[in-house]
Order: sequence, then structure tokens, then C-alpha cells
Amino acid sequence: MFKKIRKRYWYHRDRGNGRKLILCITIFILSVISCVGLGVRSAILKYQQESKCNQDNTTEVASGQAVSEDAVSGSATSGNACEVSYGVSEDAVDNAYEVDTSGMVTFLGYMSDHAYETLINLTEDKCRELGVNTAKKLDFQKTGATEFDIIGYILVGNYKVCECAYNLKSDVVTIADTTYMESDIRDIEAARRKAEADELKKEQEEARGATEKNDKKVVKKKEKKSASKKEHKAK
Repeated sequence: MFKKIRKRYWYHRDRGNGRKLILCITIFILSVISCVGLGVRSAILKYQQESKCNQDNTTEVASGQAVSEDAVSGSATSGNACEVSYGVSEDAVDNAYEVDTSGMVTFLGYMSDHAYETLINLTEDKCRELGVNTAKKLDFQKTGATEFDIIGYILVGNYKVCECAYNLKSDVVTIADTTYMESDIRDIEAARRKAEADELKKEQEEARGATEKNDKKVVKKKEKKSASKKEHKAK
């Protein structure tokens, strides 16, 4: 395996692309490490949220038992038999509506924890509004009106695409509806990648042309120098 890797490197090195190959490999390795780190961070955040929810549920259960005991005690004192019933509040119903936002974790690559939490809350509200329970970040993102504004896109459910605007300087995040489909975002991302590949190819061709031009100049200088020596010896 290492022999194949060395041959591959020598192949690109002989064509003047050795440094670029090393740079691409380094970027790939760093990207993998970054994704793993984000995954671990997401798992930790999810564990903390679950622990907090379990603690809150325990507190609510204890509070409900206390209310039940007070009610039973009051009925015994008055001598009237009564039945204690438990109602379900609207807040409890909302909290029971779970939304899978695990596909949003890549926003943490450039968002603060506070902004990310705000984004999750806004996204969950949008999911409840549309009656769906999944949301994920799409690959395409771009710079907004200033260099501090980053525009990302979220697929809510399986059809709705929302735009996420985040300002690195003010740490403010908002979401808004769009008319895009998921296929539109994929096409935009594919066009961006193609443009980057074309630009890189152009730069490589220009660099190769400059190298060939310099090589020709060196050869001409050597030929001129050799001719001058021969002429000097003839004299």
C-alpha cells in the first residue's frame, strides 16, 4: 500500500504537482479530524441535553406527587371523597414533539454555542409549524452582504428549504423561508465546485506555461553561452 502511495506521489511530483498533492492530502486529513471532533461535540451536547431533560422530568414528577398528597390530605380533612386527575398542559405537548436536528451539527464549524442553540430553537419551531420532525444543514453556504455574514441553508422535513443568516461579529442568527428546492441547492453547489475546479485548472496551466517558458529561456542562454565559447576558442 505504501509502495503504491509513493508511486502516486512520484507520478504527481514529476509533473510539478507534488506540493499540491501533499496540500490536498493534508486538507483531507484535517477535514476528517474536524468532522470527528464535531461529531464528538454533538454527542456530548446531546448527552448533556438528555441529562438535563431527565433531571427536569424527575423534578416535575416529585412536584406532581407533592400536589397529589396535598389534595388527598385536604379531601380527608373535609370528609369529602375526591379523585385527583392530572391534566396535560400545552407546554408539555410541545416538549413531547421531538425534532431530529442531528444533521445541523456542522453549523458549529463557524457558529458559537449560543447562536447554535438559538438556531436549533428557531428550527424546531419551524418544524412544529410545518408538522415535520427532521432538519439538516445542506452543503452549500456563501458569504452575505459583508465578510462577517454567512448564509447557510436548512432542509426542513423533506421539501422545505430555509435560509440561515449568521453574523460572526454580532453573533446574531435568523432563519427565513425560501423558494428553493433541495435540488436547486445541489445544482448551485455543483456549479460552485465546477467553477473552482476550472479556476484551479487554469492556474495550473498558467504555471506550467510559465515553467516551460523559463526552461526555454535557460536552454537559449546555455546555447548562447556555448556558442560564445566555441567562437572564442576558434579565434
